[in-house]
Amino acid sequence: MINQPLDELGFAKEKFEKQKAEFEGPEIPYEELIKQKYQNMGFQYVFVIQPENMRTVKEEKTDRDKFVKYIEKTSPFQFWSDVSKAVEPPVKELQTIEDVMRNYLVPPGVINCIIHYVLQTTDMKFTKGFFETIVSHFARLNIKTVPEAMDRLRAEKEANRKRADHRPPQPPLTKGQETLIERLMKRVEHLEARVEELEKQLKKEN
Repeated sequence: MINQPLDELGFAKEKFEKQKAEFEGPEIPYEELIKQKYQNMGFQYVFVIQPENMRTVKEEKTDRDKFVKYIEKTSPFQFWSDVSKAVEPPVKELQTIEDVMRNYLVPPGVINCIIHYVLQTTDMKFTKGFFETIVSHFARLNIKTVPEAMDRLRAEKEANRKRADHRPPQPPLTKGQETLIERLMKRVEHLEARVEELEKQLKKEN
């Protein structure tokens, strides 16, 4: 081996490096590995982004333009991860999104808007029924673009706020309810007094 010509040594090294590369394979980003994992589980629609013919932002002139463009070029899978600050969306929630996208054919950008609205409205809790109701409603309205979805959701939010402001006050308690509350309060006072007596008794015994 010591007397082996340099060209043969070089060839042997090149062959070794080639075999090593074939064994190790190309380096795959972590995000891509996560995507492959869910694709192997059957998820497809959640990785689609807004179709080119449904994108609306050509130039980013305002913050709204930037946000719209981000939504249009981000898949629901990635958008969920970004909004919820989670590396991987829960399978249960992801399955809900996958199902409604397949059943209602609502564009991915619009789905992103609905995800954002639902999480904001429910204190970051993804409510399946609430989400599905909005998606089916938007499907009937034939909403296809992100600005349309944003405007519609903003109007819905404002309408909900006005309804809450004009909600009638709770009716006054009936005589029977007042009596029941008084009895409960007396019961609580009696229990508190009894606990205090027991505590004093324990202190004396100790």
